[in-house]
Amino acid sequence: MTVCAAQYDQTQVKAAGNAVIAMLVLYSFSYSIAWSGLLVAYAVEICPYALRAKGLAIMFFCVNAALFFNNYVNPIALAAIRWKYYIVYDVWLLFELGVVYLFYPETMGPTLEEMAKIFDGENAAVGEVNMDIVREKHQIAIEEIENATTHKV
Repeated sequence: MTVCAAQYDQTQVKAAGNAVIAMLVLYSFSYSIAWSGLLVAYAVEICPYALRAKGLAIMFFCVNAALFFNNYVNPIALAAIRWKYYIVYDVWLLFELGVVYLFYPETMGPTLEEMAKIFDGENAAVGEVNMDIVREKHQIAIEEIENATTHKV
């Protein structure tokens, strides 16, 4: 996108301008699918239950600060340095990528209780689940459903 914006700024070729618009749409679509929904989900997964509300408040404050910046600072910067501002944005995105890659633990697979143990250690305030009791309850429920359907026929 940066290259297309530079080309449009220097040559005023309509195709380069259309390419910038297409790149913006693709970026927005990709961002919406990949990251915006994860903001809340990841914050909920990594914050212990006792701190979850405070963690979400901090996350939403940061989101609102970024929105304020994007709404009020970006237009001024784009007017001042034109397409070169995309380089600043590209560097920021690379910084974010590095932070996520290096410091965000993978949360796919573990339960919230297991995530609490990853972040808080073995002394995490989570309940213990006896899987034998869970299996027994599910078996009783399955038997009740099977008995109910066989008696109706």
